[in-house]
Amino acid sequence: MDEWPDELKLFAVLSSVKVLLETVSQEEGFGLESSEESLKVINDAIAFFLEPKQNDFPETLSMYFAPTGLLQEISISNGWSEIYLKLSEQFDKYEYYLEKKKAL
Repeated sequence: MDEWPDELKLFAVLSSVKVLLETVSQEEGFGLESSEESLKVINDAIAFFLEPKQNDFPETLSMYFAPTGLLQEISISNGWSEIYLKLSEQFDKYEYYLEKKKAL
């Protein structure tokens, strides 16, 4: 994965979170954010990533990946917190790509 372009790495992060939310997330986080609500934001981010001119940028996306953010709480409640920490680190590293698309 190291040789992948940054945009593909970011897409892999978003897609991985989507799979985790769809398959192993039944419990709400401590902030009472449901997996379904989080999944909608991730789906919106993926849609924007693929077609930025036809989809809105999910303004709250960074909040989901923030330390003690909504996704971290859901990951803890559902047993994938270690995976989340790795994905969050990658998101922070490549988030600039979405901001670049937003500016276009």
